[in-house]
Amino acid sequence: MNILIDIRALSNTDHGGVGVYIRSVIKYLLKTDKKNKYFFYCNSFKKVKINKNTVLTRYPNIIYNILLSFFRYPKIDKIVSKKTGEKIDIFFVPDPRPSPVSKKCKKITTFHDLSFLLFKKTFNLKTRLWHKILRPKKEAKDSDKIIAVSNSTKKDLIKYYNIDQEKIEVVYEGVETRLEPVTKALPKRFFFFISTIEPRKNIVRMVKGFIEWKKENDNDIKLVIAGKRNNRIFSGVSVDGYTDDVIFIGYIPEEEKYSVIKLALGVVYVSLYEGFGLPIIEAFSCGKGVITSNVSSMPEIAEGGGVLVDPYSIESIKQGFSLFLGNRIELEKNVDVLYRKYSWDKTAREMIDVFMSSSLGEKIK
Repeated sequence: MNILIDIRALSNTDHGGVGVYIRSVIKYLLKTDKKNKYFFYCNSFKKVKINKNTVLTRYPNIIYNILLSFFRYPKIDKIVSKKTGEKIDIFFVPDPRPSPVSKKCKKITTFHDLSFLLFKKTFNLKTRLWHKILRPKKEAKDSDKIIAVSNSTKKDLIKYYNIDQEKIEVVYEGVETRLEPVTKALPKRFFFFISTIEPRKNIVRMVKGFIEWKKENDNDIKLVIAGKRNNRIFSGVSVDGYTDDVIFIGYIPEEEKYSVIKLALGVVYVSLYEGFGLPIIEAFSCGKGVITSNVSSMPEIAEGGGVLVDPYSIESIKQGFSLFLGNRIELEKNVDVLYRKYSWDKTAREMIDVFMSSSLGEKIK
C-alpha cells in the first residue's frame, strides 16, 4: 500500500506533545514497516520535510483550510498523487485537521483528546476560531477509522460525537528515554512538573497544594516547574510570585528532560483533563512514580504507579505529596513493570495493524 501521512502540525514550531507523537510514530513506522510505502504531506511556507517522499504545497493557510473544511476541496490524496504519480491508499492524519480525500482513499485519524470541546476557555480566541474551522466532529465522522490514544478518549468520542465504537481502535503512545547532561541548576530533593504552561495543566492548584504541604512539613523538598508558555494557543497562566520552595526553570530541551526526571523524587501531573498523559509514562521510563489526577485518562495510564488525587481540591493535592512519599518504594517497584507496556515500537506495530485491516490486508507479524 501507499500510505500518506499528514505532517502539517510540524509546521508549527510550538507543536509540543503532538509533535513528539508525530515524529516518533513516523520514525518507528519507517523502521518497522518494510511492506508499505510512505509519503508525507505538508502545506507550509516553511521547509518541512521527512524524506524525498515529502510533498509540500504553499497555499495561504486560512483560505486553504476553509476550502478543505467547508467545501471538501481539493482532495489531499489527489494533490499528492498528481505530484508523485502514485495512487494513495490510506491517508493517516495524526492530529485532526481539515482532510478531505477521494472515495477510493481510506482516512485514518488520531484523536488525542477532546480538550477543545470540554475545556474551551483554556484556549485563546484565535485557537477557538481555528477549531470552528477545523470541525473535528466532521473529521471524525469522515474517517474510516479513528485511533484513540486511550480508552478515556475513546469513551469521549462515543459520548460527545456519537461515533460507533467499532470504528475506534485504542493505540497507546510510547516513550523513548534519552539521558543527556543537565544544564539547569536543580535543588537536592524536588518534585518535578513538566508541560506546556497552560490553564488545563492545573498549575495554580498544584503549587498551592505543594505550599500548603510544605507549611505542615519541615523539609528541604522543592517543587521544580519546567515548561514553555504558548500564548499563541492557550490563555495565560502565571507561575511567578510564589515562595522560594517553588522554582520555575522555564523551557528545557527534550534531550535533558529525562535526566531531570531521573534526579527527581517523582513527577507531579495533576491536569484537569488528558487524552493520554505522556509525562506519566516518561516518569515511568525513568523509574519514577507520579502524583496525578483521578479523572479522564490519567488513572488508566498511571495504574499502580501513581498516587491519584482530585485535581479540583487543593487539600487532596496537598495530601498527595505525603501519600507519595509514604509509598514511594512500592510505586517505583510497580513502575519497573508498567513502563514496559509503552514503547513507540509497539505503537507503530499496532498502527500498522490498523492500516492493514483498513485495507483488508494481513497483519504484520
